[in-house]
Amino acid sequence: MRHTKLHQNGGDDMKALIMAGGEGTRLRPLTCDRPKPMVDFLGKPLLQYSLELLKKHGISEVGMTLLFMGEKIRSFFGDGSEMGMNIRYFPEKEPMGTAGSVKNAESFLDERFLVLSGDALSDLDIGSALESHMKSKAPVTIILKKVENPLEYGIALLNGENRITEFFEKPAWSEVFSDAVNTGSYIIEPEILSYIPKNRPFDFSKDLFPLLLKNGIPLNGHITQSYWCDVGNTEAYIRALGDALSGKVQLTPNAAVKNGLFIGKDVKISPSAVLQAPCYIGSGSIIENFARIGEGSVIGENVFIGQGANIKKSYVGSASSLMENVKLSRAVLCGNNHIGKEARILENAVVGSGTHIASSAVILPCARIWPEKWIESGSVVRKNIVWGFGNRSDFFHENGIFGEFGSEIEAADILKAGAVLAKHSESCILGHDGLAQSKYLMELFASGYIGTGKRVCLAGETLPPVLEAKKEADSIGHALYFKTEGSELSIESMFGSTLARQLSRDHKNGTFPMPMRLGEKTYADSLHESYLSSLPKGYFPFVLAEKNTPAAMLLASFAEKQKPLFSVNIGKDAKTGFLKHADAELGGDLLITAIFETALTLFGAKPQKVFLDTPSSALQLIKRFGADYSLSAKPSESTRMLRDFPYFVLCFAKRLTKDSLSLSEYIALLPKSRRFTAELACEWRDIGKVIAKVAENNGQTELSRGLRIKKDGAEILLCAGALRPSIRLISEAASFEAAQESARELSQEIRKILSE
Repeated sequence: MRHTKLHQNGGDDMKALIMAGGEGTRLRPLTCDRPKPMVDFLGKPLLQYSLELLKKHGISEVGMTLLFMGEKIRSFFGDGSEMGMNIRYFPEKEPMGTAGSVKNAESFLDERFLVLSGDALSDLDIGSALESHMKSKAPVTIILKKVENPLEYGIALLNGENRITEFFEKPAWSEVFSDAVNTGSYIIEPEILSYIPKNRPFDFSKDLFPLLLKNGIPLNGHITQSYWCDVGNTEAYIRALGDALSGKVQLTPNAAVKNGLFIGKDVKISPSAVLQAPCYIGSGSIIENFARIGEGSVIGENVFIGQGANIKKSYVGSASSLMENVKLSRAVLCGNNHIGKEARILENAVVGSGTHIASSAVILPCARIWPEKWIESGSVVRKNIVWGFGNRSDFFHENGIFGEFGSEIEAADILKAGAVLAKHSESCILGHDGLAQSKYLMELFASGYIGTGKRVCLAGETLPPVLEAKKEADSIGHALYFKTEGSELSIESMFGSTLARQLSRDHKNGTFPMPMRLGEKTYADSLHESYLSSLPKGYFPFVLAEKNTPAAMLLASFAEKQKPLFSVNIGKDAKTGFLKHADAELGGDLLITAIFETALTLFGAKPQKVFLDTPSSALQLIKRFGADYSLSAKPSESTRMLRDFPYFVLCFAKRLTKDSLSLSEYIALLPKSRRFTAELACEWRDIGKVIAKVAENNGQTELSRGLRIKKDGAEILLCAGALRPSIRLISEAASFEAAQESARELSQEIRKILSE
């Protein structure tokens, strides 16, 4: 393929900006420990090929936009001097969109510039694109590529002069009017930057280009004949590797090429091993007797392939060991993995780095295993493994079951969960949010529960507080509320930490009763009556809620024309909300403090059940009342108020009238603070070490299920993330700025500990 030097077209020198902020969510677990542009590709980071392409065309002044794990990119490429280039970096604090990230580099872009995506693989003829740009006299040239299936891309319609007249983002087949798709590469004159707003997200395809068309500014479309592939998922990654090996794209990999075999330095290959061209063997790798490396396969550096292993169109990351008779078929293995003898990893399966797959284990098609897992000998992995060391050790949480249905939680898990709970509960009541998937999962759970001979009551579509009230009225063991948002599943229930740990162990180990007889299934009646009878009588607030929602109708059913102490904005699940009157507003963390104050004033100084993240201002208030508090205390009136907003509203109305207070007068009496929350990624195995080290480094500490630190006027809570491998950090101080600064300082300390 012809590659044209820029000066041959009479064009001025041109800068380049590479968008390298991609997180690579669809490429996980390949991208769990690195940004998407740093994914390994034939012995180099994918991003390096973009830099080599620019250098080939004489472009040496390069900027890079950074976001996710940007320091890994900066530390690898440095200032670019080793490649004969000058690289500047433009980090973003938050996602600013494709055009917004370019705007962030405006100080660098003082002349015509080329924009490339660091996520794509291409041997773009930049000279030809520049020639098209200069002839068109348009301030923007969008580089397009004709593809067979344009559904996953933005498509463009061109007129006879190669002017773009219309865009369409990710069309359906009925909406496809062109096969020319946007490659994410552009040549832009600097005056176009004035159309991009500062400090807010702005996208090229969705925002900037439609704006330019609306203002009559011409957009040139250049259809390239060069290779281009958006490496957006693992299937595209495997395909791009095969294309590179077969010569469809012009690259310079870290290996010598002979007869279609890419062989690195110091490779040891047994005479009886079979290598089918094209394939790639990285430096320092060992291929044992009778092993077979099929066409399209890529073996990274310092990899051991054992006797009789069979690798078909797969990628094996560096420093991995595959023992005897291992079989891989169109699979992706990240680096530093150990695969035991006779294990099989099948089509489109992906194994994260640092994973041990024991002998004879089978990873079925499309399963994804996150980093640092241990798969037992003989195991059959059918689904994604994200949690723990192969099994999610904390399936049940103290407040319920949470996760992504179809990925982290499957139908069989719900059925089993019902049977597991039945071991610890004689009866339960189940309700849902009205969505078909929630109803299906509720009935699935019920089947597991009654399969053990226990009694279950189905409440159908309802609200969490109503379900809890029915549980109390009928002396039912547990109430579970099923809620789905997209693929995210929540099964809310007050298990408590002790029972949740036991349930998780039983769920993991399969220790639940075998069916002896079918239990009883009943259907709840008089739900609202049970709830309304549980509410306090007295003053009722003015109701302000979205019309025709279940939560609004529930609150309106007991609201009467009484003294308007405040207005109420209630959440659709009736669990949360805020109060307002004149200029006073009660919500957020201050609302939690008000809940405890109301309960202690109306019901006396009883021991209070608190939670790990209860604000310290609320804890101080409880002490001021002379009451005790703990994580394991029995539920009390405050516990219900935290989960049942209408109940709190009515109790709070009584609280105000008791001392003839307005809402603003009441708020003035409460202790106040501001909180800032952050979450830092941290492997499960490192969380305990980090928290212990922070405790050692800091003086005043309170260590229980979390670590509380009092420092520089702030109180900071450190605890493990509930649903992902992370450390949660909650900083509380007199001002939001002080809380944020304390959190920032402690975050730096944690990152330093993790780097040691």
